[in-house]
Amino acid sequence: MSVAALLTQPKLVEKLANDNNADSIETLAEDIIVLLRRIIANPEKSEAIFLAFKNGFEQFGNDFINGATDFEGGIQQLTQLMNPLISELESFGGTDAFEEFASAIEFVADKFIALMDTVANLSVNDIRSFISQLLTILESKFGFSLDVLMLQSWSLFDSVIDEVKTIPEDADREERELRLATAGLLMRLKRELQSVATVPSYTNDDIADTIMKILREAGLDGWVQDANEIAEAVKAVLLAADSIGDIIQMVGDSVGAAKTSEAGDTYCWYASWLLQSRQRDFGHMLLNYLMLNPSDEVWVTADKTQVVWRTVHGDDIVLHEGTDVKWTDAPYFSSETGEEYVLFEKVSADSMEFMAKLSYVLMEFGKMVWNTVDATESGDHATAITHAIWNAFNTGFGALGDKPFISYLVQAAGWGQGHQGWMNLIFPLIGTFLPSLEGRQTEADEAAGAFWFILLLDDILERFGHHALLGMIRDVWMSLFTLINNIGGAEGSDSSHPINKEYTAALAGVGGYGAQIIFLKFIYKKEDYKYPVNGFLWSFAGALAGLCGGLVGTCLSAACATAFSTKDFFIDIGVETLKGFALFYVNAYSWVENDTDGGTFNGTNDAFSGYPSKEDSPYKLPYGIGETKMCVQGHQGMWSHFASDNQIYAVDFGFDQGELIRASRPGTVVGYFENVPNDNHTTSGDGGWNYIIIRHDQAEDASVRENHDTYHDNNTYITYAIYGHGRQNGVTEAFHERGEMGDPLHKVVAQGDVIMKAGNTGVSFHNHLHMQIKTRFEAHAGAVAGNTLDINSVDFTSDTMPFVFADVDGDGVVSSLAFYTSQNGTS
Repeated sequence: MSVAALLTQPKLVEKLANDNNADSIETLAEDIIVLLRRIIANPEKSEAIFLAFKNGFEQFGNDFINGATDFEGGIQQLTQLMNPLISELESFGGTDAFEEFASAIEFVADKFIALMDTVANLSVNDIRSFISQLLTILESKFGFSLDVLMLQSWSLFDSVIDEVKTIPEDADREERELRLATAGLLMRLKRELQSVATVPSYTNDDIADTIMKILREAGLDGWVQDANEIAEAVKAVLLAADSIGDIIQMVGDSVGAAKTSEAGDTYCWYASWLLQSRQRDFGHMLLNYLMLNPSDEVWVTADKTQVVWRTVHGDDIVLHEGTDVKWTDAPYFSSETGEEYVLFEKVSADSMEFMAKLSYVLMEFGKMVWNTVDATESGDHATAITHAIWNAFNTGFGALGDKPFISYLVQAAGWGQGHQGWMNLIFPLIGTFLPSLEGRQTEADEAAGAFWFILLLDDILERFGHHALLGMIRDVWMSLFTLINNIGGAEGSDSSHPINKEYTAALAGVGGYGAQIIFLKFIYKKEDYKYPVNGFLWSFAGALAGLCGGLVGTCLSAACATAFSTKDFFIDIGVETLKGFALFYVNAYSWVENDTDGGTFNGTNDAFSGYPSKEDSPYKLPYGIGETKMCVQGHQGMWSHFASDNQIYAVDFGFDQGELIRASRPGTVVGYFENVPNDNHTTSGDGGWNYIIIRHDQAEDASVRENHDTYHDNNTYITYAIYGHGRQNGVTEAFHERGEMGDPLHKVVAQGDVIMKAGNTGVSFHNHLHMQIKTRFEAHAGAVAGNTLDINSVDFTSDTMPFVFADVDGDGVVSSLAFYTSQNGTS
């Protein structure tokens, strides 16, 4: 039964309560989805389930702390390990550079240059040394190991199960069934996990080498090579703001003081960052992580009589009243009142205000630059340009206007200055939704919306990635300063009232995400990479990775503050565990999609020797010169190009109905099928799709054949290109329209010749071309064009072979959701 069918039948949830002996992993994921649907649809009845998980993580945290050999000593050793960073951060408070805008800008720019110098000198030995020391402290002082965490995870399951199945006497039938279903599913899930879970072996060097591999794949080498240039460019941008800031008196009498504008209320940058989501319930916190929730803000009223905390989901909170007030006058930011308050032990409030504003401006400026670069790429013009303009307004108004751009729009509309609310979402949504129509299919008989959805998804992922990465950098930056401002102030745990030590979420998030990547690169088996829900239990390994990273990040946060908050310790590890599970496939797609280990990965079969060089590649993109199309799915793709289907090295390009497909490499037509009706998705008859097969048997240099036709057994064979999902009668029509009459079989085609019209037949989500290279293990024996073979597309036993395109930038390998412009043919 499909997931969709299950979602329409909530009654099926009831079977979970009495089906604890079911062992089928194939239905486990569907049952979990059904249960989640039931929980979300009944928030009141589900409150006890959420509470059980919350209590379970609290018990987990207590067990972790109480089981540590020397928890406080471990925090102290971590503080010593982090001392170089802490000392560098403290230097921001030991300078008078923040008294004037120009000196503050130059100071920050010089610090950035120093950071780039550090990055430029980074080596695997440096990372290995740090990782070794970190793991040693975690193991010796905290008892941190995967074995221990695994055992504690089973205890977490047990505590949640026990609490959920303890049904109150006053529970009604619906709550009783929901509790039993949850307990039954958790017991079944624990049993399945315990049957397959193993603790991987690893060394410090393994982790260090994996991290370096990840950094290199992310382009660290290029960044390091250009580190000084990047630093100087950023400094130039920052210093250019000096004259602009002077013109409009950007910061008033003091760099960080809240400045009241005649135009209205004054936005308080640091206070708004601190309190942006502090008054949130569990549901709204989840929306924060999905970045669908606007932030609360702190403002000083235009008459300077109130400091107001304006919340999105509640009433405004007046933090302070008086005459000629500034945000720092509020007890929340100025005194130890016995209630919650913020310490400024190392870096002053004015300096924190300046850095909160500067980091916002730089974040928006970074998005603008990133989107501007994206706008130069074919197929991504509209959305990237739209967002670049939006980021430019945010940058300009943030730097010059002392408040977010949206506040000006809200004020102009007369809706009340300073309360952005859901207006924050309108432009990003519209600015992504409408421009995504660029490049949509207009001739498809069906499923045109499916391809548009992929275009929209691509735009969302890119914009979300920009926002998430740069936002994370800003939050880590501000969190570090907030944490070290606790040093020298009140110490201890929850008995202390300063809230600085509670700002651990950013570092916990970095730890959780970092652990996810390490897990995917070091432990996760790429042969299990397939559309959900194949390998579904891996998502729970992802949850364990999130838990590990959350623990590490939270402990490092505590080291920076020399104190920790038990409450946030529990929250952070719970959130990172939940994110590790919920975002597993997103993370897998981000880091495993197209990862073939350089063209060597071949599932459980023998490995290939790697991608050939594109310098003498006989392949060009299978569409006309100057045309741009999206690679919907590249090598090692989640949706169909995976190991179990022997299609690791296939590629899909988005073609509209009837568009012309061209030969990527010259050869002879040795098979085709074109009788499947358009938009028919049967799987019978020659694989259920229309296709053409080109044998690469034309005269080519022996070196070309050796470089590009060598199988993983190190033998060179004749290869075949299979082009699939064509339009009905699309092969003969294509040949006839270019003057090649008669049966296309055995026709010789040159590179760039039209060979088929694109369609949407067979197993296909939308109109597209599927292309792959295979062999029949025939040795090259000169000209064989006269051979009368009529080959079926399923008549191949070989694996797909790595291949590259000569007209694709870089190494010639195409990537999923990227656009490429062809040089195939003549203009």
